[in-house]
Amino acid sequence: IGSVGAISANSDAEIGETVDVSQKVKNQTSASALSKVSFNYMLYKVEQNTLTFDTPEIKVFVGPNTANTTSDSGVVEFATIQPIPKGQTPDGQLPATAAGKSALAEFVKNYKTPFKFFVKANMRFASGSPLPKGKLSLKVNGYFEIEPL
Repeated sequence: IGSVGAISANSDAEIGETVDVSQKVKNQTSASALSKVSFNYMLYKVEQNTLTFDTPEIKVFVGPNTANTTSDSGVVEFATIQPIPKGQTPDGQLPATAAGKSALAEFVKNYKTPFKFFVKANMRFASGSPLPKGKLSLKVNGYFEIEPL
């Protein structure tokens, strides 16, 4: 008769969201300005957190709209959100990587082509941990500098 070992769960959670800048461009003057855009900074705000567990680091990626996962061609790491304690609703600035800044600026310059942001976290739950429950709602806003015409 053998003994039953401890069971734990380990899984990557990954979500992608399409961004279509062309929906925000109102006229050709606005479009011309986008050719001289550079990324400034990005802020995040956790709007709702009913999770019953602390999150691990959450990696933010940016890539082409054709990408389905963070491992697809053209997807680059943009920033990392530090672990979020259960029930907390922090906000802050995302410390963007150089590659992420560059990729995002190029996607915005090519505004007629939608692109995607992804968030990814490696979720680990040890044996005996309470069943994970809840929802995390996160809002991200990007800020850019546009060189005047």
